[in-house]
Amino acid sequence: MDTDFSQEVYTLYFVLEYIGVFLAAVVGGTIAKREEFDVVGFLVVALVSSLAGGLIRDAVLNDGPAAALQTPGYLLTASAGAVVAFVMTFKDKFWDTFRFYADVVTIGVWGVVGATRAIENDLPWISIILLGVLTAVGGSLTRDVMLGKLPSLLTEQKMLVFPAIVASVILSVFHYYGLMWQGMFAAAVAGPVVSMCVYWLSNWRRRQVGLA
Repeated sequence: MDTDFSQEVYTLYFVLEYIGVFLAAVVGGTIAKREEFDVVGFLVVALVSSLAGGLIRDAVLNDGPAAALQTPGYLLTASAGAVVAFVMTFKDKFWDTFRFYADVVTIGVWGVVGATRAIENDLPWISIILLGVLTAVGGSLTRDVMLGKLPSLLTEQKMLVFPAIVASVILSVFHYYGLMWQGMFAAAVAGPVVSMCVYWLSNWRRRQVGLA
């Protein structure tokens, strides 16, 4: 398989990764704010939420310094997300809605980013899926462990792992047929759609059980 990516692929790659970094930093920063952490704790949680997945991915690849350390844009984007979380106050209902959609979008785009890095390194399909999942859930997993909480990875697998797997598989198939940027776009959309469908179906089933 040809892993010489076009400029369009690299541009879409960075757009997707920065979207994920920003949204994850906002979510992480808001969690720290609701826990009433001081400014240091606030920044640490925001940065861990937004960058840990990529750091884990790059460490597994062992392909030189992590991208977050080589490119200032990652830290700047994460910091911008942290500032947004710091200055804004999310009401309970709005917070639940925002976090849900921010999480599902992040899962989709980071699943694509991780899978793209695996394809770039000419790894087999199982490794493509693994890196997609690691990138997608690494930040939230590290954050939950750091905060002493049960990782959401263990309680919301359908919302987190399965959409990342779907995104990675879709990208692999598209790449096989030489449609890399199209696959990135399709996978980034499919991941959140799968996650939302799982969420809505689960809620519908719970309502049906409650009415029975």
